[in-house]
Amino acid sequence: MDKSDQLLAVLKADKTAAAAEALRTGTPVSEYVFTSKNRKPFESSWVRKIFSNPLKTSGLRAVPFHALRHSCASALIANEASLTYVKGQMGHHSINVTVDVYGHLILSANRAEVNKLDDEKLLKSATQTQPEKNRIESS
Repeated sequence: MDKSDQLLAVLKADKTAAAAEALRTGTPVSEYVFTSKNRKPFESSWVRKIFSNPLKTSGLRAVPFHALRHSCASALIANEASLTYVKGQMGHHSINVTVDVYGHLILSANRAEVNKLDDEKLLKSATQTQPEKNRIESS
């Protein structure tokens, strides 16, 4: 999965800090980014709890943690990422899976593209490039 430049910088800084901490304490560096104090990966139940608490506190609707994956894909499509890119980010084995799951979002993007055809400059440009009627008839 691609990382943003900002995320990559944060992860590199975290890795450097973790290495320094490991050297200071004589413990091995964990292969995980997010760990408990004993450097073990968080249990999935704990992650779900930590994710749901702020939602409850803020009065937002509770959603499964997995919904973040769909939010990411939806945001990518809304920002006109190619389906090939979305497929890769989601780890789908086929573009068909991506289209099956997110195809309904593409229709709204298509509508935006079609609405661009209403642009007056585009219409004027298109009519200027049309062949003259008599040249077509004489052919």
